[in-house]
Amino acid sequence: MVAARTASAALHLSFTPSSGERMDPRAFGDPLWLGAWTTLRLTGAALLLGFILGALACWMQLSGHRTLAVLSRGCVAAVRGVPDLLLILLVYFGGMQLLNWLLGRPVEVPPFAAATVALALPFGAAVSEVFRDALESIDGAQREAAAMLGMRPAIAFLRVVVPQALLPCGRQAIVLLKQTSLASVIGCGELMRQAADAAHVSGKPFTMYLAAASIYLLLMVLATLALEAVQRVNARHLEG
Repeated sequence: MVAARTASAALHLSFTPSSGERMDPRAFGDPLWLGAWTTLRLTGAALLLGFILGALACWMQLSGHRTLAVLSRGCVAAVRGVPDLLLILLVYFGGMQLLNWLLGRPVEVPPFAAATVALALPFGAAVSEVFRDALESIDGAQREAAAMLGMRPAIAFLRVVVPQALLPCGRQAIVLLKQTSLASVIGCGELMRQAADAAHVSGKPFTMYLAAASIYLLLMVLATLALEAVQRVNARHLEG
């Protein structure tokens, strides 16, 4: 709790004018774009970790080991059953308590790191389901063709499974981009947090949140265009 209040105070202090007067909303352009950059970094970090966790969970479910499969399905169900906002709080404060207990001294968990883990968990759970469905949809002929071409399992996974899972994973990634706004509750300096601080200091909440919404919309459009471009390349790859 102390760490959260400290992070919040530090962010508010960085925006507080020395004269005690409200600042011109135009002065918050740089902090908002800095928050947008942090949002992109947070999305990328959560995507990377989420893909790793999702692939691991999928392997555990399809490994043939009952214990691993039950454990993986239980973890996926638990993660998907908890609201993302609550999951962020649990990871942040739970991680802090765990480190305090392990190290025997107060330790502050970086909000960015906690948000990355917390956002990667539900994304990884969704990715594991996508990968599992893609693997189960592969028929025997495809498996035999991959084997006849001398593809190792890892190469076959990249060339057969990943293209089929690309579109649903891309959609989940776009959702994740919006979900990064939840990290503002633990003091992570992403776009939503910067907008909230700017709204508090400037006294222009509608203006600040409208500016943040515009930036989110821009990021979503760019992400959608990128996904469509990758999808076109993937379609040409499958046709070839």
